[in-house]
Amino acid sequence: MYASTALELLNRVPQEDFITIHFTNHVDSCCTTGHLMRLTSGDPDNYNLNAWPESSWKNCSRLREASQTFLEMGSFRPGIDIATVNNDRIGPYTEDNPKCRVMHLLRDMVKAGY
Repeated sequence: MYASTALELLNRVPQEDFITIHFTNHVDSCCTTGHLMRLTSGDPDNYNLNAWPESSWKNCSRLREASQTFLEMGSFRPGIDIATVNNDRIGPYTEDNPKCRVMHLLRDMVKAGY
């Protein structure tokens, strides 16, 4: 999944529906990766991670790898990726809400060609 695709998918998810640490609350909220897996599944209204197909997991893995590469090029320590930015304020991604931090990262990735 490209950063631009992730931006487009996440844009329509309300800020208050983003959580940290867990993929999903199984009701109405997810972390960034959880939202992307849910939204690319065959049933985007289903918040149960057991229902998300392997293809959704693979798409998100590719985005996580790309975000890790992007962040490592920016002198971040190895292992930092989009999930880390979702869960914590990292570098320039210091916004209070996880969605805002992630959208900032994705916009930076798009500008850099990811």
